[in-house]
Amino acid sequence: MSVSMSIKSFISSKILLVTARWLVLLLSFLLPIFFLNFSVEVLETGKQLLLVVLVAVALVLWLGSVVAEKKIVCRGGWIVNLLPILFLGAVLFSSIFSLAGYRTWVGQSSQEYTSFLTLISFVAGFFIIEHLAGDRGFGKKILTAFLASASLAALLSWPQLFGWDKLSLLPVGFSNSVGSVTSFTIYLLVIGLLGLGLWLASDKRQIGNSLMTFVILGTALLFCFSINFWLLWFLLAFGVLLLTGWFFKKEVGKRKMFILLSLFFVSLLMIFIPSPFRFKTSVVITPSYVSSFNITKQVLSQNARRFVFGSGPGTFVYDYAQFKSPEVNKSFLWSVNFDRAKANFLTGLSTIGVLGAGLWLFFVLFLMIRVFQKKVEPALVVPWLILVVTQIFYTSNLTLGFVFWSLSGFLAAQLVLEKEIHFSRAPRIGLGFSLGFVALSLISAAALLAVGGRYVSEVAFAKAIKLDEAGAPAAEATLKISQAVSYNNFSDLYYKNYSQAIFKQLNSTLVDYTKDGSEIDENEKAVIQKLLLATMAAADRAVQLAPYDITSWSQRGNIYRDVLNLVGEAEDTAVNSYLVASKLEPSNPIPLVNLGRLYLVVADRAINLENFEDQTLVEQAKTAASIALASAEEYLTKAVALKSDYAPANYYLAAVYERQNKTVEAIAHLESLLQTKSNSVGLELQLALLYIKDGNSVAAQNLLEKMIAANPNYSNARWYLASIYEFGGDFDQAIAQVSKVLELNSDNQKVKDRLSELQVGKTAAEMPPPLEEEAGEVIVGDDLVE
Repeated sequence: MSVSMSIKSFISSKILLVTARWLVLLLSFLLPIFFLNFSVEVLETGKQLLLVVLVAVALVLWLGSVVAEKKIVCRGGWIVNLLPILFLGAVLFSSIFSLAGYRTWVGQSSQEYTSFLTLISFVAGFFIIEHLAGDRGFGKKILTAFLASASLAALLSWPQLFGWDKLSLLPVGFSNSVGSVTSFTIYLLVIGLLGLGLWLASDKRQIGNSLMTFVILGTALLFCFSINFWLLWFLLAFGVLLLTGWFFKKEVGKRKMFILLSLFFVSLLMIFIPSPFRFKTSVVITPSYVSSFNITKQVLSQNARRFVFGSGPGTFVYDYAQFKSPEVNKSFLWSVNFDRAKANFLTGLSTIGVLGAGLWLFFVLFLMIRVFQKKVEPALVVPWLILVVTQIFYTSNLTLGFVFWSLSGFLAAQLVLEKEIHFSRAPRIGLGFSLGFVALSLISAAALLAVGGRYVSEVAFAKAIKLDEAGAPAAEATLKISQAVSYNNFSDLYYKNYSQAIFKQLNSTLVDYTKDGSEIDENEKAVIQKLLLATMAAADRAVQLAPYDITSWSQRGNIYRDVLNLVGEAEDTAVNSYLVASKLEPSNPIPLVNLGRLYLVVADRAINLENFEDQTLVEQAKTAASIALASAEEYLTKAVALKSDYAPANYYLAAVYERQNKTVEAIAHLESLLQTKSNSVGLELQLALLYIKDGNSVAAQNLLEKMIAANPNYSNARWYLASIYEFGGDFDQAIAQVSKVLELNSDNQKVKDRLSELQVGKTAAEMPPPLEEEAGEVIVGDDLVE
């Protein structure tokens, strides 16, 4: 009976182990090339879903095989195994104390790679590979899967690289399946060096691996030439130099040594000279090392908790918004916030603190020392070292993180520190593994449910976005976003869009109810009230979920500002929202301009009451208008001080002066200032707007034409010059100016609508508001923003 049970247990353990191995191979091959077209974030969301599902199942199967076989072979040594657990524990505490919620725990807006869910999957994957890759035959299969995946990823990038867009199998707008072109090139270099090392170490002809390596390195070189980024050439030169040094004493053959030396000298030379040719690739935009370091330093110096645990995984965008230099307002990137530092290590240092970043670095250094002590195969060590360098000096993403932890597990498996533990001789350890198996099975099931629900909500959210872009009725888009919210009510991103969608539906409903001039009945009032409460509730929920997100607070302020005439206490809520937004991003003029706009609305509402017969009410209205205009002037003046050439700030400040009957005095003051600051674009635009307000269109036209001559791409100067031509009856000149604005702002619907109206001879009733530049978040890993 016992023999029969032992045989059954042995067979069960083998089946579980083999299945776990196949899942690891499948993950190694699929993850770099995996994407899902059904979600808003095509690459990272799909990769995270694949990672969590396959790692969770593989982990349960592997632990199940250990429990069934009643023994485990521990590899790598206890320190190598302990450090990733300590690192994960540090990240757990950073997540608990994080400034964010869903962005930290699960990840969104391309922050999946740094979320706690992803990191725990990385560490679990490390342990699985560490214990499975000890089998040399299975280890070779993993490396072959890496090469096959990278070669396929390289081939998928060719249509975009060579301009064969119609042949591309990738999502529209993406040049590769990994992320930014630089991250993709780093990935190809790492796997290419892995293949090159295996080719150098092998005495046998391996045509398949050699061909895949040729495709990978060849494609990497083409991207290196096209991007011509010094770090890429340095990584290639450094990797080839390490391989040359390792294999110099070994008889690798003249042909192999010639290839190595050729790669080294070409890459070394290209660090210092411009590229002789370039293909069609996008340019990666990241904050500078100095800016990244300064922001990290300020985060860590806030208090002891931030120093130890950081601001939380995925929150660098908050750190950047709060601590970026006001000097950024002089650049074209002033209105965007980067979601990661120039270097991944600095991103980690600011978000998971000194404890988390220090434990990661200690793990890397300890593993490096042990690898060199044990003289592990250089073909495995070199690509891992290159990844370590990139993790310290450049940004990362989910694919690069996965390869780093996978290669780390592979190296740990080669340390030949094995200890076999039989549960029959150590029953407590056996009991621990049995309980751990049950616990991890439950945790894995919960993780699967989480990512499953997240994906379903992403699909619904993506459909809502497409409906809105296609011009579908607001109610249809609202319904889809409500489904996304019902599947996942922890995402502030969903609630922000939900609030906007409901507000859009509210506006369209009001238009429908009043288009025939009839009074709104009680039933219609109930519908409006319901939509009004829903849009405010969604905006409130967004700031509850992400209390440090400037866009959530700004949108909440916009919602309450726009319902000011319908909700009694909306003014106070809007003011508070804008003040919080300004505090979270003190160098951004947009929240201050929004405050100025809000007080202008309040002032106009009070000015309209000045025509009443009740003198007491009139006096109160005058006082209220004066106070509101003074507040508007205060905040708009601060906005102009932050960014003097910000058109909306100057536009609304001119409107304030007009209502205060200060137009003449303001013109005289600005003319005096411009005599000493002749090249101040902001002051010139403000003066031109005041000229228009004062009816002096000739002076405004001369000044705007002067501004355009100095900067032909200044959209708002052309925008208002078009207004002067339009009101003067010169539609051809107005159309020419707006057409040029459309060339500079091809996606701006406001410009398209105005051009269409001008082309049919329709004149605007008043001067249009400026083309606004909204604050946004730059996702470095997304190829579309490079």
